[in-house]
Amino acid sequence: MLLRLGKPYLIADEDSSMYACICHAVTEAEVSDTIAAGATTEEEVGEACGAGTGCGSCLDRICALISERHPLHGRTPLRAAG
Repeated sequence: MLLRLGKPYLIADEDSSMYACICHAVTEAEVSDTIAAGATTEEEVGEACGAGTGCGSCLDRICALISERHPLHGRTPLRAAG
């Protein structure tokens, strides 16, 4: 670990994961694991691991990760003609 302006500054290596949520230090791997465990909405991800419950700037990325596993996430269902 390096120090930058007196604060810890981590250097990413091949074994680390990118952060999905900086506010709560949640990695994309943790979000993916949460989705694999059954979370299907941004709210469920937030309840399970905290991601997306801070400033909200990561919600688009969380939505994209959910969509990778659940392609219909965020889509509006078509109504039957009646």
